[in-house]
Formats: sequence, structure tokens, C-alpha cells
Amino acid sequence: MNYSAGKIMLLLLPIALLVTVLAGSRQVNSAAPLVVEPLLRLAVLTPSGVAGDEIESALRALIDGDRRLVIELLDQELTRLARVGTGYDGSINLSLETARGLGQALGVDYFILGRVFDHPRLPRADGGGRGTIELVIALFLVESRTGELRKFNRVTVEAEGVAEIRGKLSELLVPTWESFVATISVPPSVRPLPPVGDYLSRSRVFTDEDVQLFKGLRPPVFLRQVKPAYPQEAARVEVEATVELSAIFRADGQVEGIENHRWAGFGLDESAAATVSQLRFRSATLDGKAVPFRGLVRYNFRRPSPQAIRPVTTDREEIDRLKRSINDLLRIRPVP
Repeated sequence: MNYSAGKIMLLLLPIALLVTVLAGSRQVNSAAPLVVEPLLRLAVLTPSGVAGDEIESALRALIDGDRRLVIELLDQELTRLARVGTGYDGSINLSLETARGLGQALGVDYFILGRVFDHPRLPRADGGGRGTIELVIALFLVESRTGELRKFNRVTVEAEGVAEIRGKLSELLVPTWESFVATISVPPSVRPLPPVGDYLSRSRVFTDEDVQLFKGLRPPVFLRQVKPAYPQEAARVEVEATVELSAIFRADGQVEGIENHRWAGFGLDESAAATVSQLRFRSATLDGKAVPFRGLVRYNFRRPSPQAIRPVTTDREEIDRLKRSINDLLRIRPVP
């Protein structure tokens, strides 16, 4: 009887030990769960203008519902506190330095900011239909590490009121979010150096700071002013902005290595870059010898006057009316 009981206990002992080991292993796993770091952190700043809060909510819903990327979306309250702390005023014309500072304050990899332009439209002259409102929603995807504008999108919608537009926002913003996903899906990499000529490997590229250090250094002299085109995309919302670019003005009179230091969207960056590439200049010199020089070029885009953008009229009555207005302005009136 005692022998059988002892034999049974010996048989059960390995099973008990195995159960104990498994239980201990389960406790260790529960105490130290596997943590998966998010792929990236993202913040959405409330766009300034009409329906800005609704646009932010629609974007956040799209991001939360997207399972293609592992995204940690910054809380709205934390976003607001960071925005206040940096003194960000809702501008959509940021320098790289300002954008980097805002991104660091937010503590994210990318952030989205924007602005809404609204244009009331009158009913048609024939009485058909009601007055409508047109919204142009401009959205910017900015990389915090570099401060660069990685993607710019605009959405245009026309409806009979803001309430109707609010109901369409989720659907309208899908293409913009898709383009943002395509951009942030590519991991950031070291930006390649701009293509440079062989002469740069043998000589230094001078800058404005070097003018104070080298007595014989003379910066480039530009031969003519080239005014950048004001894109139709910008004219549609009458946006005004400043774009700053740096470029290498080579010793042989060519331009290369154009980099954006303050961006604006709406096609203004591309227009400014195209203009810089057309500049003609006398090369910088050091002790009379031509040298490459990196300089900063700034373009201030301002809304053209109504006369500059108004189409030429062919209506006889309109032409006569304009002539009468001009004659009234030119007529000399006696001083009382």
C-alpha cells in the first residue's frame, strides 16, 4: 500500500514540476509584454479659416481608421499646448528653421497644417439656382526632422452652404490623405548632395559670411532682374507669400544646387526655383579669379492688382464706360 502510494508520487512529481515551470514562464511573459514601437508619430494642427475644426476631425478619423501604417496620432490637447508654446500663429509660409522648431515642440515625425479660403458666389443673373460658397482647403505635410514641405494638396468644393460642405469633408479629404500616405510610407533617408561640377572638388564654395573674412572676395553681380510668374493656383486664392532659395552660382556662370529655405505651396516654390535657374550674373571673384558662390535669393509674391489680372473686355459699352471713368479722373477741377 505504501509502495504504491510512493510510486504514484514519483510519477506525479515531473508533471508537477512541468506545470510549475510553465506557470512561471507565463508570469514572466505577462510581466514583460512585447512592446512594438510605432512606425511614426503624426500631429494634425487645426487649419485656420472656415470649418477648420471639422477638417481636423475628418483628417483624424481617416488616420485612425487607416491600418496600412502604424501611426501614433498626437492628442489634440497636446497639439494645442505645443502650438501655443511655440507661438505658432497659423502661418502656412514657414522657413525650415521655424518648421523644425514646431516639429520638435510637437515631438512628431510629421505634422499637417492648413488653411481654408472661402469665396461666396452670387446667384446666376437668370435667377436660376441659389448663391453658393466655394471653399479651397490647402493642406501641407511637413517633415519635422528637416522642416521641409514634403507634400502640398488643395481641395476645392462648392456648395450652397458650409453645412453642406461639412457633410462632404470625409469623402473629399480621402485623395489628400492617400497622397500623404504615399509620401510618409517611404522612410526618410539622407538627402543626396546636389550635382556639382568637377571644379567644386578642387575649389571652395564661398558664402555671404566669407565676404567679411576674405578682403578680396566679391559676390556675384546679377545682370538683369527676372520676375517669377505668379501661378494661377496661387491667384485663385490670392495668396501672398515669401519664398527663399539658396543656389550655387558657379564660376562658369551656371546655376545649380537650388535648395528651398522657406516654402509656400500653391506652385510658388516651383515658380521661384525656375526663376533662379534662369538668372544671369557675373561670377563671384576672389583676388580677381572667378570662384563658386552660394547665395540666398528671396522672392516676395504679392497678389497682382485687379487691372493686371482683369481680362481685356471687348464689350463696346464697357469700353466707353472705362473711357468716361478715365476722363473724369484726368479732368482738372478748380480748387475751391
